[in-house]
Amino acid sequence: MVINFNCPQCGADLKYNIKKKLLHCEHCDYTEEVREKQDGIRESADEDGRFHCPSCGAVHDAKEYDMSGICAYCGAPLIISERMEGSYRPVKLIPFEYDKSQADEAFLKWCDKGKLTPKEFKKKSILNHLKPIYAPYWISDSVVNTKMRARAERVRSYIVGDEEVIETEHYSVYRDMDIEYENVDYDGALSLDDEEMHKLDPYSFEALKDFVAPYLAGFEARQYDMGAEEIAPLIQKRVRGYAEEHVRSSIVGYSSVMVMDSATDFLSMNMDFVLLPLWFFEYNYKGKTYNFMMNGQTGKVVGEPPVSNGKAFAWFIGIFVIVFVIALLIGGLLL
Repeated sequence: MVINFNCPQCGADLKYNIKKKLLHCEHCDYTEEVREKQDGIRESADEDGRFHCPSCGAVHDAKEYDMSGICAYCGAPLIISERMEGSYRPVKLIPFEYDKSQADEAFLKWCDKGKLTPKEFKKKSILNHLKPIYAPYWISDSVVNTKMRARAERVRSYIVGDEEVIETEHYSVYRDMDIEYENVDYDGALSLDDEEMHKLDPYSFEALKDFVAPYLAGFEARQYDMGAEEIAPLIQKRVRGYAEEHVRSSIVGYSSVMVMDSATDFLSMNMDFVLLPLWFFEYNYKGKTYNFMMNGQTGKVVGEPPVSNGKAFAWFIGIFVIVFVIALLIGGLLL
């Protein structure tokens, strides 16, 4: 079943407004709070396995893991309620903080840092490709125990008469720590690059809200296609790295430290499916597709912009000329 929400004043579609943090009617400016049980729900039943827009009746071409989207014909927000059931229902989400105008500004500011970025890539017209998406994430709270053995040396030197004396003391160091980690996140979509998604961190998880469907009105959202059992080992690997780095950092006051062995065991671990906000941008330049993502809460951008061959050549010539002039000056001084 596909649902959306209609304005009680004029009957137009309600969308979640990022700035107002309310459901908002763009036609008459009506607003209302986001609630679990929203009034004015329009719905349309599935027909022959196809989804239809409750506002205009058009077929909605939803992809396999889509939870929500926009009608391609009338622009109405669409939420596929049956794809938010059971384990596919998010426990929480972080609402967007950056709206379209703020995302445009942050993205153009980031583009300006690229000295070799093509001029056409910095034009405002390309920002039409920037779209908001709620991405599927797993977050985990865990308690771990890390044990570490290390060899350490403390070296000191002093002068006796005319001689320098160097003393080296050797130590065996042992650590045994219980450490708690909260809200360690990992994306749950195969189509998203894990390393790039990790670069979007940190999110401020104090902003997590209990999930209710109206938050998705006007946004695309995706189910996970990597379940908790697949993500758990990836989160555990990340947490082990954090824990062992933390324990190693506690071994201080020595001239040198060599870790001999370490082991991290999980005493407890729980995982929740959540949705986190990002702005996604896909750009084709000279036959190559470039993908960019922006943290929808902080405005942090990740991605690699295209390089203008003309600018790159000009940069190379400029560096060559500078080096050539410096070489001539140095050569003249040596004569």
